[in-house]
Amino acid sequence: MGLDGAALREAIAHAEAHETSMPQDPGAYFRERFEGKADQDIVGPTKERGGVNGIVVYRGYIVAEWATHAERT
Repeated sequence: MGLDGAALREAIAHAEAHETSMPQDPGAYFRERFEGKADQDIVGPTKERGGVNGIVVYRGYIVAEWATHAERT
């Protein structure tokens, strides 16, 4: 497809190295963030998020995809 493979690998490495700072458990995060505010109850279950993942689409084709597994504590 004419893409620079080294540049694509570098972009993926950058994405993997810059994971969001959001906690693994969104339920705990939202409970803490909105504690004491009216009508802010979580309605329904939440699930821990996974690790970094992504996909690169170029001209309608998937040219790269990856997923890492987050460490669980």
